[in-house]
Amino acid sequence: METKNRAIIDIGTNSVKMIIHDQKDGLSHIISEEKEVVQIGAESFNSRYIREDKIALLIDVLSRFLKIAAGKNCEKTDCYATAAIRESKNRDDILFKLKQTLGIDVTILSEEEEGQFIFAAVSKYHPSLNKEDILVVDIGGGSAELVRARQGEMLKCESRPLGGVRLKDLFMREDKATPDEIKLVEKYIQRLVGPFFEKGQKKEIEKVVFTGGTPNAILKNAQGKTEAHIRENLYPLALKDIVSLRDVLIKLKPNDRYSKFDFEKGRAELAIPTASVMKVVLACLDHNTCYVSKVGLREGILTSRGGTETPKNEDQKEKTLIKVLQKYEADMPHAKKVNEFAMIIFEALKGDLRYKQKEERLIFHASYLHDIGTFVDYGKHHKHSEYLIENTPIVGLDNNEKKLISQIARYHRKSLPSPKHEKFIKLTEENRQKVLVLVAMLRIADSLDRGHNNAVKTLAVKTQKNKLEITVDGKGNDVTLETWALEKHKDLIKEALGLDLTVTVLT
Repeated sequence: METKNRAIIDIGTNSVKMIIHDQKDGLSHIISEEKEVVQIGAESFNSRYIREDKIALLIDVLSRFLKIAAGKNCEKTDCYATAAIRESKNRDDILFKLKQTLGIDVTILSEEEEGQFIFAAVSKYHPSLNKEDILVVDIGGGSAELVRARQGEMLKCESRPLGGVRLKDLFMREDKATPDEIKLVEKYIQRLVGPFFEKGQKKEIEKVVFTGGTPNAILKNAQGKTEAHIRENLYPLALKDIVSLRDVLIKLKPNDRYSKFDFEKGRAELAIPTASVMKVVLACLDHNTCYVSKVGLREGILTSRGGTETPKNEDQKEKTLIKVLQKYEADMPHAKKVNEFAMIIFEALKGDLRYKQKEERLIFHASYLHDIGTFVDYGKHHKHSEYLIENTPIVGLDNNEKKLISQIARYHRKSLPSPKHEKFIKLTEENRQKVLVLVAMLRIADSLDRGHNNAVKTLAVKTQKNKLEITVDGKGNDVTLETWALEKHKDLIKEALGLDLTVTVLT
C-alpha cells in the first residue's frame, strides 16, 4: 500500500497556511497543518506595492514550511497566492525572488478560481447544503468571494474588494473606528455587494455560509467557544451576536481587544470591518442567522485537484460536467461515448507523448463539452462551445485550463488553427502544440460516434512502428460513416502525432 504525501500552501493577504495530506490507494486525509500571520497585504492596496520587509518575512515563513513538508516526505508542494500578490505591481519581482530563493513556483489564482475552490470545499464537506439554495461568502484579507449555488450547482461567482485587511487600511486610522466611520464602511460595502443580488433572491436563498479565518474568529469570540472547529461541522451564528461583538471591539482600545477576547495577533482589528461585511450581506437578504464553516481555499484545492477524503473516482467530476451538459441541452449519450473513446485513445498515446494528469484533465473535459455550443446554433457550434466553456463556471477548473479546453473544443470540427486565430496564437508554443495533439484525439473520438447512434461498440488503439492502429467493432452495426469520418483526419493525425493511421473493422 503506497502512501504519497502532498503539501498545499495558500499565501493569503493576512496569513500563510499549509496543509499536508497523504493518499493511500485513492484515499486522502489531512495529516498536518501550519499557519503564520504575515499580513503581506498590509498597506499595499493603496500603493499596489508589497513592502520589502513583508517579502522577506514571506520568504522566511515559506522556507520553514518547505522544510516541514520535506520532513513529512511530501513528493509535491503546490503554492498558491490570492488578492495581495495578484493586485501588486511588484508581483513579478516577488514571484522571481520566491523562485530564485526557494525554488518554488507560485500560481496566482484569479478571483473566479478562488470562488470555485471555496465552493468545491463547502460542497464536499457539507453535502447537506447541496440540496438547498445557498450563498457562500469567503471573506479573506484582500477580497470577498460571493458564490450563489442551488442544488449543488454553482450559478454565480463574483469577487468584491471587501477583505478585512483592505477595509481596515481604507477606513480605520491607527486600528480605531468611530461610529461615523463604521456607517461609512457599511455604505461602501452595500454599494459593492447590493448589485450581486437580483430581485426575488431574498426568498430563494435559504442559507448564508461564511468562510475565512476572520469569520471563524468572530464565531469563536461571539459565542465564547473554546473548542476547535471541525471541518465537517456548520456553526450557526446570529446577526445580533456579530453586531454586538463588533460594537464592543470598536469601543475597546487595541490592546484591550486581545486581553478580553481570544484573537490571534492582528485579527481583532480585521474583525471589525469583516463583521460589517457579514452584517450587510445578511441585511440584503433579510436573514437573521448565518452559518460559518472552517473549510476554505486549501480544502477546495485539495478536493478539486489533489484527491478527496472519500474514495477517489471520476463520479464527482462527471456529475459536474453532466450538470453543464443538461444546462445546455447537449446530446448526453454522444458526449459520454466520445469521452469513453477519447480516454481510450489518450491511454494508448500518453506514454509516447509523456502526458500526465493535467493533459488527461483537458481531454476529459473537452470530450464531454465539445458540442455544448449546439445550444446556441448548430452551424457554428464549435465556436459557441469555445465561448460557453470560457464563460461557464465549472468547479475544479482554473482559468488557464478552461482556456485550453475551450480551444480544443473550438477545433474539434471545421478548420484547424491558423495565424488569423488570435486566441490560439496567444497561447504559448507548448500549449499550442498540446492543443493540436488533443484536438487530434478529440476528432478521432468524435468521428467514432459520427452518427450519434452508438454504432461503434468497442475500440482498441495501439501504436506500432510509426503507425496508429485503430480497431473498431460495431457488433453487427454499419460503421461505414464512422470509418469514413475517421479517414478524413489522416493528415491531422500525421501532423500532430507523427503517426500513420490504419483502421481495421471487425466483422
